[in-house]
Amino acid sequence: MCSNTIGLDAPPACAAVSSRSRKGKSIIHDILKIRLSWKTTVLSQTALYSIRVMAYIATFGMKKPVLAKTIGEEMEIPLNFLSKIANRLVQAGLLHSVRGKNGGFVLARRPDDIRLCEIVSLFMNLGDIRQCFLGLDRCMTGCTMHDRWTSIVDQFQALVNETTIDEVLKTGECREEKPSRRRKPHG
Repeated sequence: MCSNTIGLDAPPACAAVSSRSRKGKSIIHDILKIRLSWKTTVLSQTALYSIRVMAYIATFGMKKPVLAKTIGEEMEIPLNFLSKIANRLVQAGLLHSVRGKNGGFVLARRPDDIRLCEIVSLFMNLGDIRQCFLGLDRCMTGCTMHDRWTSIVDQFQALVNETTIDEVLKTGECREEKPSRRRKPHG
């Protein structure tokens, strides 16, 4: 059963599709193979990084700027890629960039006032996830996946629309256990 395609490993059972007769199923097989690839996610890598950046900066409060170098090291994001993400977040009014000796990045608003959809929509079109589950331009007549996929997309849309950065920090469920590094705010 392939129940989780949002950021989790797909079980080998998904490969069972290929063991069936190839007559008339090769296109669908190829589409499923692409859609159910290992480590599939609804969000783009840039959108995921941007949420991690915002959540990490939020852990320092709104007064102490955090160095880009520190964010990059702690969140394992290449510095040149991080600078592009941070620049976009600053332009959108979600972060402030503080120059100088004690410079870095701080949240522009309280974490409980920043919704995930505000962050994610800067880096990807959330409407794209509403596309046909099989990747077709339009759904086939009698597609049994359409209603189920629409339900999942609606739940995901509600998640990003209703969840704030402070809620991401509170749950801690997405945090991977790894050796702790000392956090270094600048200042």
